[in-house]
Amino acid sequence: MGLKKRLLGLFGLVWSLQGLRAKVLWPILGLMAASLLISIGAFVGGTVLTRNRLLEQRLEQDTARTVQALTSRADIVRASANAMAAHSGIQQALQQKTEANLALVDSQAVIVRNRFDLDLIQIYDHQGNAWVNLVTAELFRISSLLPEAREDSLRLIAVNSHLLLIGCSRTAGGGTVITGIDLGSELKRITRGENMGAVIGLRWGTKDVTTEFGLSFTDLERSPDYFTRQVPLSLGSEEVVLILGHSTRAINRVMQTGLEMVILASVLTTGLLVILAGRLVQSLLHPLGDLARASQRVAMEHDFDALDTYTPRGGLLRIGQNDEIGQLETAFRQMLEELESLYRDLEGKVQERTRQIIIAAEIARATMSTLDLDQVLRTAVEQIRSRFGYYFVGVFILDMEREEVVLRQASGAVPEIPPIVLPLSQRALITTAIRQREPLVVQDVRKSSTYLPLAVLPDTLSEAVFPLMYAGTVIGALDIQSAQPDAFSPEMVETLTTLAAQVAIAVQNALVYHRQRELTNRLAELDHLKMQLLNTINHELRMPLNAIIGFSQLLLKGVEGELNEAQRFALNTIHREGRHLLEMVERIMEISHLEAGRVSLDLRPTDLHQEILMAVAAIQEELEKKPLRLELDIPPDLPLVMADADRVRQALYHLLSNAVKFTPRGRIAIRAAHSAQWVMVSVEDTGISIPPEDMEKLFQPFSQAGLSSIHSLGELGLGLSMARYIIELHGGHIWVESHPDSGSTFSFTLPLNAHTPRVTPQMVEFSRIFQRNEEAKR
Repeated sequence: MGLKKRLLGLFGLVWSLQGLRAKVLWPILGLMAASLLISIGAFVGGTVLTRNRLLEQRLEQDTARTVQALTSRADIVRASANAMAAHSGIQQALQQKTEANLALVDSQAVIVRNRFDLDLIQIYDHQGNAWVNLVTAELFRISSLLPEAREDSLRLIAVNSHLLLIGCSRTAGGGTVITGIDLGSELKRITRGENMGAVIGLRWGTKDVTTEFGLSFTDLERSPDYFTRQVPLSLGSEEVVLILGHSTRAINRVMQTGLEMVILASVLTTGLLVILAGRLVQSLLHPLGDLARASQRVAMEHDFDALDTYTPRGGLLRIGQNDEIGQLETAFRQMLEELESLYRDLEGKVQERTRQIIIAAEIARATMSTLDLDQVLRTAVEQIRSRFGYYFVGVFILDMEREEVVLRQASGAVPEIPPIVLPLSQRALITTAIRQREPLVVQDVRKSSTYLPLAVLPDTLSEAVFPLMYAGTVIGALDIQSAQPDAFSPEMVETLTTLAAQVAIAVQNALVYHRQRELTNRLAELDHLKMQLLNTINHELRMPLNAIIGFSQLLLKGVEGELNEAQRFALNTIHREGRHLLEMVERIMEISHLEAGRVSLDLRPTDLHQEILMAVAAIQEELEKKPLRLELDIPPDLPLVMADADRVRQALYHLLSNAVKFTPRGRIAIRAAHSAQWVMVSVEDTGISIPPEDMEKLFQPFSQAGLSSIHSLGELGLGLSMARYIIELHGGHIWVESHPDSGSTFSFTLPLNAHTPRVTPQMVEFSRIFQRNEEAKR
């Protein structure tokens, strides 16, 4: 009951407000304040309700990826040991210990270690003598693991502070091959490669390892600051416990920061809207108040000049100019002119000069009241002829391409005037006035040598031509003819000159408006088609693709029963191609956002060396499918750049992916260099060369080089265009160099800081540096 009374009192207060300022401004401010409170409350409530759910979903996803990664690595350890043990060259070499055999076995071990990213490879002959002991720097204290080896097995062992997963295999001659990974290092690689924010731990018996230094498995399990999830995992014949944890303090800090940002943004937005509303109401009330005061002066004091001091204010949105208030002001002026004319007629005649000025002003306003070119010209010629009583009035438009003037609109005493076209070279008053760029008046055409008589205008005795000029350029001419000699007094010539200038402005505005309208319609049509395509892709493809991917995953997991090899192969193909199509859809939408400028950068000091390594890790799986050698030439003193790390890594990924796709075999080299203002990164490959005619369109969306081998890959050409948008958004530059039978080199530059000018002379310097280095290496 009390709330009802308060609401009724509030409505009564609003109802009792006096004046437009109070009636408009206060309700707007109240709605803004209510919107601010509602948005803050909705954010707080939604964040609290979804926090734990988000953590659970994130841990579930991270756990699945970690289990898959560890299982895959266990298979790799087992497979690499079996492959080396079955290698005929290694089997033969282990029979006799010579330098050549040692080199052969060692080279094969290095190849397997690099290819499968192993931490440990040991090879022993049938007598137990060690031939190869390749370990990482962290495992340099590891000695012989032969006593731990079991024939053709995959097992866990604890050595010092390390937990190793080793695979053992016997050769045909009795030798032993041991391969392995350090699970502590492997967990750290997984967190980096999968871009996880979680802490991962692994326990085997009483031995445990985690990715967080100083944090044990037990601490992670019991710590109230971590939201954890444990799952059992089989690695070969061993059972381990995997634990993943996300810090609740971090997400609480993010939530608090988000709430503070929402409150700050809402307060700032509301403040700006309050200021805007105040300015808008003020801009709206000022011209209305001026018009109200002017009308009171006219009604009380019969002051018909009350609007002479009124000028539209240049306030917010130019209110009062070319809008309803401007129309009200125009109508009020017309009403005052009519009242003044009636009032002055009671006292006497209006002077002829004043009449001419008024008529000219009315004609000018009439021509300026529309943007239709034909209507502008028709109004101008008809108004001038009828109001001033002339025999003929015509407007000629200049066609510079054909070097002629064409009669576009005319009004005369004769019933019908045929089309008139005059070459600029022809001798006539109109062409002479256009060439001289000044009015030309002939009071008696019978005495003029430049007058061009027309059969349809036999009664012409005097003629005046006024060039139509806009911004110093002649666009046509206003031709006025009279059936009386000496029809153009100096005052009338001055009036018509001013009127011609107004007509020229109206003609130019109409021409510009016509061109802009055509361009706007075309752009709107193209934008509509583009948005229609994007909406179709986004709405018609995303949902079925997600369904295809989801159902194929469920079938592959055996939800509907066991699958045979043919069915599993088909489902894997469906799942892979579905994810590929979904990735294309996401890239197309991201390209549209980049083109529309809807992407903002989170500029921070960024280590390009680290981002290059992360991009290489992301492309590692595709790299291992081909006989490719990866080379890194990155100087140790490479400086930090102000960049968005995620976006730069995305650009690097697209360049590396492009190099891997189009390089069947050979090498891919990543090089970097820097100067005082710029950093340059190049991705060089020995793959397919790019024809010169395709260089310009290479970085355009949905465009690729014109090679059948490229089109066979089914790509849309989005990766390179996304890389270009990202680099240029940072103020950098991207380009490609390619020579026949020597592959391609994609390079880009990034400024070291936001104050670096967007110029590229340094790019030539970098290119020369790289060229000299390459020549020196060769």
